[in-house]
Amino acid sequence: MNKDNNNITRRELLTRIGQVAGIGAVMSGLSVLGITPISSALADHLLQKKTDVLPPESGKGKSVAIIGAGIAGITSAYELSKAGYRVSVFEALDRKGGRSLTVRRGDTIQETGGEKLTCKFAEKDSHGNDIYLNAGPGRIPQQHELVLAYCRQWDVRLEPYIFVSRNNLLQADGFNNDQPMKIRNMKHNLRGEIANLLTQSIQKKELDDRLTETEKKQLLDLLIEFGDLATADATPDPKYPDRTLTCKAFTDSPPDNVKNVIAYCGTDRAGYAKWPAIEQGVLKPHVSLEDIWMSQLWDIELFRDMRVSQQASLMQPIGGMDMFWKGALKQPAGVGNPGKETVNDLIKTNAPISKIITNGDKVTVTHHDSATSQLQSEVFDFCISTMAPSLLHNAVENNFNDAFKTALAISHEADAPSCKVGWQSKTRFWEEEDDIYGGISWTKHTISQIWYPSNSYQANIGVLTGLYNRNEEAEKFGKLSHQQRLVVAAQGGEKLHKGFKNKVDYDKGLSIAWHKMPYFAGGWQSNTKAQFIDTIYHPLHVPQGHFYMAGCGMSFNDGWMEGAIQSAHAVLAKIAHQVAS
Repeated sequence: MNKDNNNITRRELLTRIGQVAGIGAVMSGLSVLGITPISSALADHLLQKKTDVLPPESGKGKSVAIIGAGIAGITSAYELSKAGYRVSVFEALDRKGGRSLTVRRGDTIQETGGEKLTCKFAEKDSHGNDIYLNAGPGRIPQQHELVLAYCRQWDVRLEPYIFVSRNNLLQADGFNNDQPMKIRNMKHNLRGEIANLLTQSIQKKELDDRLTETEKKQLLDLLIEFGDLATADATPDPKYPDRTLTCKAFTDSPPDNVKNVIAYCGTDRAGYAKWPAIEQGVLKPHVSLEDIWMSQLWDIELFRDMRVSQQASLMQPIGGMDMFWKGALKQPAGVGNPGKETVNDLIKTNAPISKIITNGDKVTVTHHDSATSQLQSEVFDFCISTMAPSLLHNAVENNFNDAFKTALAISHEADAPSCKVGWQSKTRFWEEEDDIYGGISWTKHTISQIWYPSNSYQANIGVLTGLYNRNEEAEKFGKLSHQQRLVVAAQGGEKLHKGFKNKVDYDKGLSIAWHKMPYFAGGWQSNTKAQFIDTIYHPLHVPQGHFYMAGCGMSFNDGWMEGAIQSAHAVLAKIAHQVAS
């Protein structure tokens, strides 16, 4: 807020619009501010989260170059070709999908300057399902409506992805004798302890100035259920009758001003040390509030499933995340692309870009032609780049204006290093030994987490994502050789599963550091961090003639496929406006 005149800034306005209504409203807001006008009809399309964002046949006679065959590039190619545009997609690599990389037997990973890794996973498990590692994106939140809309449109079949189950593990050195603890144990003890604290405040009359007697009674009833609290006069639960008899709150003399004692004395929600069967069960030991907060496991891991994009149950394409964009490649190429049958035919691989020159309403793109091993220049009406901005700055000659070049020059600061390790297991030991079916276990070790497969339960084998880290941890991990990475990742696995190295096919382990992969600058671009909004994010949204930037870093859903598609739709709206005006 401007302190002198109390007027809201452009950035504050757009941020608030985006928080309330999403990318469509932001685009409309930009139009109001005169930054990048679009028609109200197209804004309505975006607001309604429709996938058909371009009017039919609106691109007749127009051409578009798209740099990069990742999610943003493929989505743009699909929509543009459907609307009649002539589309050419230039992909620097010999494969499609960008960071949406699913690795199967025989596939290769080779970082710049690194050894070539060939996937040695089995092809199928005992249930006949594919064995694979999602080396890039791995899940689809329920509110990512554009991704889900395209799944329907492209007939991409989905199945549940379990983000967290109460049997997943938490581990931190110095906590619980360094041994992992099930999430249910910590989470439900924490609920009980918090409920207990508030109950004591009520019983000691510390909230009398805020609550009536009726309100206190109602809140106490809620807290008893929320925390599974015990009461002194309650009938003992036959599953654990000794709970109230041995609880310290009931064996000690209660404070003089407290009657009808209510206390947290443990709960079967946290699980059992010995599960009830023919004989009575034995509850797990009580975990104190002090132990919980001292563990520091609550800072991200314990509450991850409360984030709006990381609900307990998400979704994934059946057979691997690459099934999503492969569904797009099967779609018709459109009438503006004679001789091309599908979207797949619009893509030229092994065609890195070396120069982009804007000139009025045209854009000249120079790329490497793999057929002739020569540079080839083509003129287009529009160009969409989905390259990481830092790579565009470093590798592509251009004539963009100074403000745009300045944003590109510092954009490397927003690149997010990210690494993954994949293991094929010898058995599904997490199911057999720990009753874990899907979800993620967390550790303070550098591996950060282990993902368990959310499909093919009780098959003979599976693939674990045995490390997923980012930023400084990923930067350090990425400097290791592949074999050194496997050593570290196995050590991290040992923190969560004793004997881990012997439970996986160690020699089949895969590792990838996205910031070291050719034509990538990291796992994503964090352009929407507060320090980059004005210096990188907004400047790169300003078109350079008929040249536009897209990619997940050009959306507030950075790091997600939804963000890549949102950015593509925003650019398509700008192009449609240019064509219509």
